[in-house]
Amino acid sequence: MKRRHWAILALAVFLGTAIAHAPVAYLHAWLRPAQPQSQVQPYGLHGTLAHGRIAALTVKGRAVAQNLEWELLPSHLALLRLGVRLKGEGEGTLVEGVLSWSLGGGLRVQDMQAVTAIGNLMAAAGVAYVPIEARARLQVRSLKLDGGRPVAAAGTLDVAGLAWTLARDPVALGDFRAEVETKGSDIVAQLSSPSGPLELSGDAKLAADGNYELHMQFKARPSAEAQVQELIRAVGQPDTRGYYHIRRSGKLS
Repeated sequence: MKRRHWAILALAVFLGTAIAHAPVAYLHAWLRPAQPQSQVQPYGLHGTLAHGRIAALTVKGRAVAQNLEWELLPSHLALLRLGVRLKGEGEGTLVEGVLSWSLGGGLRVQDMQAVTAIGNLMAAAGVAYVPIEARARLQVRSLKLDGGRPVAAAGTLDVAGLAWTLARDPVALGDFRAEVETKGSDIVAQLSSPSGPLELSGDAKLAADGNYELHMQFKARPSAEAQVQELIRAVGQPDTRGYYHIRRSGKLS
């Protein structure tokens, strides 16, 4: 190898080491845009790029995770990616998995597990407030985002103890599951209700161009309490088999 090549390699190693051990709070202050403010904001940054901690992560002003720690994964650098192993626990939330970014800004999530309140997941996904409570368990085998939009995904979302909170006493609606996979260029999810007063099934699809479709059908099981039956009657008229339907379509911004 020529002397010039050795010099370039030595310089790259020096710069990489310097950046990895630079205080992450200074790096964040330098890299973040002044305007507009990002919807995702970290607070209480400590440590370096190689190993550090976030006291809280907020989305649109709402804390969705606390006490997060990361560790740089050098093996990803050979693939020209910045990879970290993320782990956090606190305030009823558990998060653990691997995140990596490409030079072009694309994000990948692998082997991620998260247990938290359903409201935190909805806030992280940019969904407006909905009067429900539940515990959510998210298992992401793989997720790829480009420009902030999901382009491939595989995993499951289990929602336990879902309750509608606008009533005087919360109305228990049961447990639900979404099984997500990529088919061709579409991300599809199969919806079901393993247990509880509602019998639910359906599917959702997100196309590569950002267009999405959702269809759910549900009805009260014979053992459902009167509160549940009154609540679902507000949806509209059932079909001839007694199922109520919800259909939605649109495009992600």
